Amino acid sequence: MRERIQRLNAAHGVRTTPASGYHETITRFYMRVICDYVANEEGMPDGDWALRVDRLLVRYGARDLPLRHYTKERLMSAEARLRWAEPHLRRID
Repeated sequence: MRERIQRLNAAHGVRTTPASGYHETITRFYMRVICDYVANEEGMPDGDWALRVDRLLVRYGARDLPLRHYTKERLMSAEARLRWAEPHLRRID
């Protein structure tokens, strides 16, 4: 995932710096949230993807979702941008 996002960014002229571009922790955070959601979503027909996406967005679509798990300072740090940082305020459920 990392490599593909970085290639897409490069194709659009977006450079990865300590303050912008690809962000490892945010990418992996949302990958974990989505994977956990899909693994635990029960009672829904396999083909009903529109309903699954709607439910995902209702549950996890808040713009500030990562900030429920990280302080802004930690999440926006150069270290969290470059490497996965475990949530320190709240576990990812």
